[in-house]
Amino acid sequence: EMDVYTETVAKEEIRIFPNPAKERATLEINAEIERGRVLIHNMNGQLVSHFDLASIKTENNQFNIPLNNLTQGMYLVSISNEQTVINKQRLIVNP
Repeated sequence: EMDVYTETVAKEEIRIFPNPAKERATLEINAEIERGRVLIHNMNGQLVSHFDLASIKTENNQFNIPLNNLTQGMYLVSISNEQTVINKQRLIVNP
């Protein structure tokens, strides 16, 4: 028998709300992420915003993502730790 350790985080452990969002969205991470980042790409794959998790932390497992610089549309929000992207979710921004 083999123990296989994978660094995947279940979808339920990372939530973004509200969705659609206006000026800000709350990211909730119920998983251990040491040093992580939030990357926001538009649907053309361009990086439009990024934050260190430490700088946007509001509570134990909640983070405040500012969206006021984004135009209306759909974005891909990725959460990554130092090496790997551990979660990707779509977020609709409706200013």
